Amino acid sequence: MTSHKDEAMDEIAGAQVVKRISALLKAIASRNAQGSRLVDLYRALNLGQSTVHRLLKALVVEGLVQQNIDSKRYFLGPSIFEFSLAVKPTLDIRALAHDAMERIATFSEDTVYLLIRSRYESVCIERMEGSYPVKVLSLDIGGRRPLGANASGLTILGSLAQDEIDRIIEHNKDIYPRYGMFTVERVRQKLAEFKEHGYVCTQLAPGTLTVGLPILSSDGTPVAAISVAAIEGRMQESRQEEIVDFVRNEIAKLQRILAKAN
Repeated sequence: MTSHKDEAMDEIAGAQVVKRISALLKAIASRNAQGSRLVDLYRALNLGQSTVHRLLKALVVEGLVQQNIDSKRYFLGPSIFEFSLAVKPTLDIRALAHDAMERIATFSEDTVYLLIRSRYESVCIERMEGSYPVKVLSLDIGGRRPLGANASGLTILGSLAQDEIDRIIEHNKDIYPRYGMFTVERVRQKLAEFKEHGYVCTQLAPGTLTVGLPILSSDGTPVAAISVAAIEGRMQESRQEEIVDFVRNEIAKLQRILAKAN
């Protein structure tokens, strides 16, 4: 006969497996364009190689993950796409922002990103490339970064209440150094700049600059963020201001649409 204690232990173990699977899928999603090696995944999750390999085998069987035969790298599987087709969001920010992003890409001639929050991370849900031949493609659609480790993530983070900002930074403090020059100190410095100017300009990789602004709901909650990334030579201060003004105007239109939709 199963005791209540045994049932409780089973529930804890089951919850732990779900948490690990969720973290594993997110790790794969963050590198889905190039794929992930087994070593990338067990290091990212700080789990044993055999544990991660066992989870991957189960996910491959279920179609949630697939492995390239030649490279041995792991990618999201077809079942993930099937699930995504069934999702019917009450508010499709990607569709609502489409025309605005096209106008921003045309105006700036550079790469435009749309990101949303996913707990302690930001997720790219749309990317549009401008006409300028040298492009900054720092994030693929579906790519993830810890909140605060890019321009859009900083603006989303900076639009939250201070206690939530502190909680997220504490959670991500050991993850930030994996993303270039980001540290807790740099994140807080950029948040202070955001509070002062209402936008963020930051360097994600040498020779590049990105400006980002948040999209807010009528109550001030961050819904998403738009950023424009370019090579550093195209982001002189005067041009930064032009792009920020243009993006700010487009976001104002979006926020009016959001207010009506709600």
